[in-house]
Amino acid sequence: MAGIPASDTCARIDPCSDKINLYHLDSNPNVMRFIGQGQIKSADSSTAYLSQAIELSSTNMGYWMAELQDTKVFIGLFLLKRLDHTNKIELGYRLIEKHWNKGLATEGAARI
Repeated sequence: MAGIPASDTCARIDPCSDKINLYHLDSNPNVMRFIGQGQIKSADSSTAYLSQAIELSSTNMGYWMAELQDTKVFIGLFLLKRLDHTNKIELGYRLIEKHWNKGLATEGAARI
């Protein structure tokens, strides 16, 4: 099962290890076809995205890195953010492809 940190630990974003993890997600075309324009990201783009995640996580919204509870293996990320120019909130996620179809997205979304 995925472990989603409590809101007071959402700053669990570790710039060193999560930079590699995020790039692993962002460079997979099967993952990215569901995100934005479907373009894979460079290492520099992933690093910039991680900086935005850290900044957003200092608010009452944010990013949570997801890992398997028993092994602490990174499986993806979840986000909660306000959509620009609306009162709506977006719940999003990205999972490492080998962890698809296991109910982890549903579980992570329910925990947020």
